[in-house]
Amino acid sequence: MLKIISHRANLMGAKSSRENHPEDILKAINLGFDVEIDIWHINGKEYLGHDNPEYEIKYSFVLDNCEKLWIHCKNFEILDLFASLDDDKINFFWHQEDDFVLTSQKFIWTYPRKLNIGDCSVLVMPEKLPKESEYTLEQLLSVYGICTDYPIRYKDILKL
Repeated sequence: MLKIISHRANLMGAKSSRENHPEDILKAINLGFDVEIDIWHINGKEYLGHDNPEYEIKYSFVLDNCEKLWIHCKNFEILDLFASLDDDKINFFWHQEDDFVLTSQKFIWTYPRKLNIGDCSVLVMPEKLPKESEYTLEQLLSVYGICTDYPIRYKDILKL
C-alpha cells in the first residue's frame, strides 16, 4: 500500500506544525502517517531541526518510532552513527540537491520536481511540480510513497 509521509510533521501545508517538533511528529504518526525528520548528532546528543539543531531528543525517540520515520541526516556525525549500527530498522539517508538518493532500506528518495519514478520511489513534494508536469493519479499510486507537506490532502485525494 502507498505510504504517505508527512514532511517534517506538517499536515496541512508548510510549517502547519512546529516542523520537526517531537510532539508534532508523534501526532502525525498517531494519524497514521510516516514522517520525514531532520536529525543532527552534536557532542554526543541528537537534535531535530531542518536548518539548525532545535529540539534535543533522546536516541530512544528514534528507536521507539523508527518503523514510521524517514530520517534525513543533517550532518556527517549522525550519518556515521547510523551507518555504523547493525540495525536495518532505521531508514536513513543523506542528500542535498541530488536528483535521487538511495535510503538505507533501498528506497529511491526522489528530489522535488524530478519526473523519473519507479516502484521503489518516494516522491518528495509532488505539489511543487508545475501544473503541466503533474503526476497522474496512476503514477502517484504506482510508487512506494509520497512525502508531502499536505499528507491529509493526499490521503483524501488518493482515498487511502
